[in-house]
Amino acid sequence: MNIRTLSYLVVFLASSSALAETTFVIDAGSSGARLFEYQYHHDTSSNSGLPVIDEEVKHRNIKGGVHTIKEANLDTYLDSLFEETKTIPDHLYFYSTAGMCVFR
Repeated sequence: MNIRTLSYLVVFLASSSALAETTFVIDAGSSGARLFEYQYHHDTSSNSGLPVIDEEVKHRNIKGGVHTIKEANLDTYLDSLFEETKTIPDHLYFYSTAGMCVFR
């Protein structure tokens, strides 16, 4: 391998890791909440630029829907989802289903 090829390889690997992102998704359902972590990069080899998932980690599953939690205890409920994580996400999404229709 010549120095030029090696240089291109280093630039490619550095730019690929620099483009990597982490997203957390909270799936808050009527029976409980689950925290998922996705590490991904955007496909730069095509014009689509769609994300390609490199790793998916399921961190926690808490029993009891978010609609059953009193507002004063909501911070504790959500903090318990993140107990096992060591990553600071680039993005955080909160998705809810039937449990939210009674949450007022």
